Amino acid sequence: MRILIVPDSFKESASSIEVSTAIKEGICEAWPEAHCQSIPVADGGEGSLEALHYCLGGDMISVDASDPLGRDNEASYLRVDNQAFIELAQASGLHLLDNVERDPMHATTYGTGALIRHAIDAGISKVVLCIGGSATNDAGVGIAHALGYRFLNREGKTFLPTGGTLHEIVEIENWDRPSDFQMEVLCDVTNPFTGDQGATYIYGPQKGATETMLESLEEGMEHVRQLLLRKHGIDLNEIRGAGAAGGVGGGMVAFFDAKLESGIDYLIRRLDVKKAMKEADLIITGEGKIDRQTLQGKLIAGLVRIADEVHKPVIGICGSLELTNEEVKTLGLKAAFSIQRRCNTWEVARKNTITDLMSMGYQIGGLVKSMIK
Repeated sequence: MRILIVPDSFKESASSIEVSTAIKEGICEAWPEAHCQSIPVADGGEGSLEALHYCLGGDMISVDASDPLGRDNEASYLRVDNQAFIELAQASGLHLLDNVERDPMHATTYGTGALIRHAIDAGISKVVLCIGGSATNDAGVGIAHALGYRFLNREGKTFLPTGGTLHEIVEIENWDRPSDFQMEVLCDVTNPFTGDQGATYIYGPQKGATETMLESLEEGMEHVRQLLLRKHGIDLNEIRGAGAAGGVGGGMVAFFDAKLESGIDYLIRRLDVKKAMKEADLIITGEGKIDRQTLQGKLIAGLVRIADEVHKPVIGICGSLELTNEEVKTLGLKAAFSIQRRCNTWEVARKNTITDLMSMGYQIGGLVKSMIK
């Protein structure tokens, strides 16, 4: 019996590596003869770097790269051969700030640009940028500034724009942008650059934006959209996913001719998940919450789609299961289980995540063992 374990992280509780290890340990305790293969995955956002390093190897490179508020911060990127995998959240992530510090008016992606600059200076020819979990709403101008673009105000002075000062940009100049590298951006949202469903109004509130801030941030984003339309002839509202990570998705297309790709699809392909599925008898996946967003194309939906192509059953494990039986069936899972064994507070449930995952693995392993013997 070959069991493939392909989980996402349980947000704020356990990484995808920790999740897969716990499930595997539980299964093997109940059924030592079972052959378990683990492929920790992510959707192109937070956790992608760790999953890629686990599966692909390579070297983790540490760099001094400022945090979203410009403070000293150490961040890392992964080098595999001549490619660099860079996670936006490493230097520009919301998790780097306390709740009271969240302020997209002053946050910048400059630190992420420093990571990219370091990789390019080290001879990297392709950058794969995993975006998600950002604290910023700066349209990626911080990254562009770190990579050679200059933004001028009405006085003709160069400055580093943030979300709250995008409207002050009068001219964009490309002084010394590196031209000998390619960029691919992994994202799994389809939001436009601006508008009711754009970067600011959909994601701004979780980054600390008040109603007044939202109006100002949106004004700045629309100003940048118009500037880039005139300068590059690109309307970012016509590009699906341009609003990802506070407009970083669109900014990278305009500034660096980047290619936007589904993070889920990329990681499934790059980590040979489909090949492993073909060789498995049962697939176990999971994430912190299985809900209606899961139905709309999150990681589990992508995995189930591939598993269906190779006619393999998938079981889902989660912390919080919020789908009806019919919705679980619609998602394509053969079954879905919450690891919660008792009524707990969030903090207690979070603390017990690994233990509860092992217990769920034990139950599933014991059940499947009894069914095939």
